[in-house]
Amino acid sequence: MKPSSLSSSYSSRLLEIMVISGENLLDNRKQSVKKNAFVNVKAEFSTCNIQTTKMDKEGGCFPTWNEKLIVDMPMHARHLTMEVQCKTSSGIKTIGITKIPTSDFIGGFFPEDYLHFLSYRLRDEKGEKNGIINFSLRVKNAPP
Repeated sequence: MKPSSLSSSYSSRLLEIMVISGENLLDNRKQSVKKNAFVNVKAEFSTCNIQTTKMDKEGGCFPTWNEKLIVDMPMHARHLTMEVQCKTSSGIKTIGITKIPTSDFIGGFFPEDYLHFLSYRLRDEKGEKNGIINFSLRVKNAPP
């Protein structure tokens, strides 16, 4: 393998993310989300690589996706962003966002290909707590 191709092969990592479910999602912190919730996932510095789940049309404030997404995460990225949105009659509304530090799933004492099961608090545009997102994550091509 040429040195240039070796360095480019390790310029990013592939993350296998299973977006499992959401909990207690509220619209405007007052009423429960009724339907049509979905999740956007993207790595820091990765402006064009946004992965999106299908819409949960029936789960209301406790949606279930159980959908696997593959995200290309640059090696220098410090976090992964998950944004729960909901399609309403007036358009797409952001329910909550969370940023997962890469240190929570890379490095330390985790063996290669370790499957992490994680839950994170979502925050709305005002920084208020607004539900939880549950997912699993595995780093697929960790460098040696």
